[in-house]
Order: sequence, then C-alpha cells, then structure tokens
Amino acid sequence: MNRSDAFCAVPLTADQQDVWNQFARQSDDAWFWHTTDWMDYTQAMIPDRFVENLSFFIYAGSERCAICPVLLEQADDHRAFAYAGAALPFPAFHSTCGASKLSMSRVFQNTA
Repeated sequence: MNRSDAFCAVPLTADQQDVWNQFARQSDDAWFWHTTDWMDYTQAMIPDRFVENLSFFIYAGSERCAICPVLLEQADDHRAFAYAGAALPFPAFHSTCGASKLSMSRVFQNTA
C-alpha cells in the first residue's frame, strides 16, 4: 500500500462538527446515533459517566471515508466505549468512497 492509499484517523474537533454531521447525512450507513447531536445529548444525559469524546474520521489518502463515533465512559469500576452504557454504532462509510468496507478490515485486523 503506498502512502496515498494509507488509512489514517483524524480526531473529531469542535470546529469539525458540521462537517461530521454533513458526512452522516450523506452516508447510507449512518443514522441519528452517528450525529454530534446524539453525542451531545448522550454526554448531557450522563454527565457523571462521560469521560471523553474520542470520535474520529477515517481518511484513505486525502479522501474522507468514514466517521467513527466513540465515547469513553466511566461505568462503576471500569471504563467502556459506549453511549450511556449501550453499544456504539459501527463506523459509517461514505457511499462514494474509493475504499470499500472490505478494505476497512485492514484497519481493524491487528486490533484484536
């Protein structure tokens, strides 16, 4: 894989929330739980559990290919990636992205 095809993760920042939400609206994979509106609601709903928003974009070269919502919560004696204790949604992919969902398996293959 050459550098122009390399995957990279770019953290979601406050100034990128509109870009994130536009991506979610255009993705066939995204639903309300992918939006920053839901992330903000979840954080407000459980302020005692919320630790950090670690959501990120995935790029293939210069092309924005996916959004990955990730909230870190403190749950009793452990930390978990969750939405108010519920499972996080799978990353949402852009419908016109050159990187297919199957190629995304390369991103996650060595994380287990």
